[in-house]
Amino acid sequence: FFSGLDQLLINLILINILVYILRTVLIDVVDSVIKNLLSRYIIIIIVNITWIVFVFLLLFVLDPLFAMAILSFLIVAITLPSLAAKKRLRSFLLG
Repeated sequence: FFSGLDQLLINLILINILVYILRTVLIDVVDSVIKNLLSRYIIIIIVNITWIVFVFLLLFVLDPLFAMAILSFLIVAITLPSLAAKKRLRSFLLG
């Protein structure tokens, strides 16, 4: 039915839905089975990073320019508060 980019998009969307469902189930299972808090957090972080890779892969296939805009926004949104906090802390410590 579909060929080329259309088939790739359909496959990526279906894989993303499947990975999201597996992610949700896996996080629930990890929460109920693993009692060690550090191990639980490490496994959940690995699962979430894997899911983020699928989301960004889908974005880059749909529209690379849009994906780069989102990625740039996320980089600024994550690093800017950190830099502001470092500046405030440094000025507080120096007097």
